Amino acid sequence: AGPSPVPSPSPSPSPGPAPSTCAVTTNLPSVVSARGGVFPFDLTTGSNCSWNARTDVTWADVTPGSGQGAHTVTLNVSEHGQRDARTVTVTINGQAYRITQQEIPCVYTLGVSALEAADQGGQLSFTVNAPTGCPWTASSSDGWISVRTPNGSGGGSVILQVSPNTGDVRQGFVTVA
Repeated sequence: AGPSPVPSPSPSPSPGPAPSTCAVTTNLPSVVSARGGVFPFDLTTGSNCSWNARTDVTWADVTPGSGQGAHTVTLNVSEHGQRDARTVTVTINGQAYRITQQEIPCVYTLGVSALEAADQGGQLSFTVNAPTGCPWTASSSDGWISVRTPNGSGGGSVILQVSPNTGDVRQGFVTVA
């Protein structure tokens, strides 16, 4: 028989990590508008603690990007010109904060409010202004107005074909979006 095992002393519990006086807290927004802008936020840490802040995209930045102690910092976000929401991550001393920039709403405007066609009819067109990615449809109220471009996305043109008129003045409507 071999030597009997010697019981090892139980390790004494080690104290948990002391709270760091350099921990950073902040009130960064979690969502910002599609219009972008300047979004101030508070960064709180110990008075002798240094901090660094950065973003992971070119369309947003943090100023100042570094400092010491508590500070009011600004998140600068460019206007968003796309239909889908996008995100930026702000990293402060290794802690990541994700912020969503809302999608741009689909707002449609037309280049004209009325068109006139000659008695012999013909082709007419007008522009549709809308943010990139915003779909639209065009339809006519009358059979004598044919819509050649019945749909699109973002800015574009609606082309109409108007039949000749051999009678009284007539009025029709084209509905877009």
